[in-house]
Amino acid sequence: MANEITASAQLSASKNGVTLNNSVSLTVQASKDMAGDQMTQNVQIIGTSAEALDVGDVSTIGYVLIKNLDSTNFVELALDSGVSTQKFAKLRAGDFAVFPASTATIYAKADTSPCNCLVMAIEL
Repeated sequence: MANEITASAQLSASKNGVTLNNSVSLTVQASKDMAGDQMTQNVQIIGTSAEALDVGDVSTIGYVLIKNLDSTNFVELALDSGVSTQKFAKLRAGDFAVFPASTATIYAKADTSPCNCLVMAIEL
């Protein structure tokens, strides 16, 4: 089978009479073949000390989705185990990120108190 993985994103905004929407902004989609068959989805409690995202048996990660389910606190994502020098995302309450991963180990750290996060990983 081909193109078993599909990721899409759309971004729009409107404020003070200025609007970005589908007619002028970008909607993107990517489809990829999945060589393996490993995938996982779970809710992970991200603590205030850095920890690796739990991606189960997915060893060659193609795509990751992480959503901060907390209603107040933010979570930072990084490539370094201390979540200090290689931060690449800050997920505020309710925020999410979908991205192709270049490594099987992605680290997360909650700011003030532990946050539940939805974590999905798909093997490429």
